[in-house]
Amino acid sequence: MKNFFAYAILVIGIPNYIGVILGVLFMPLAWPFSHPLRMHVIQILNFPKGLISIGLTLLLFKLIGTPAGLPVL
Repeated sequence: MKNFFAYAILVIGIPNYIGVILGVLFMPLAWPFSHPLRMHVIQILNFPKGLISIGLTLLLFKLIGTPAGLPVL
């Protein structure tokens, strides 16, 4: 049953949503740049969002006690 809940939370996308919300905290780093360059900086700042999502997913599976393999990430 633990496996079902872990994968259900993953499929719903809760770690991804939290990663996007926390990743927005990095967006003020792009403000000092001019507009064309700002768009490139914002694309680079999407990387921490992904890392946060991966970290939350691994933490979720560890707390629930389900092994997280490569397909989970």
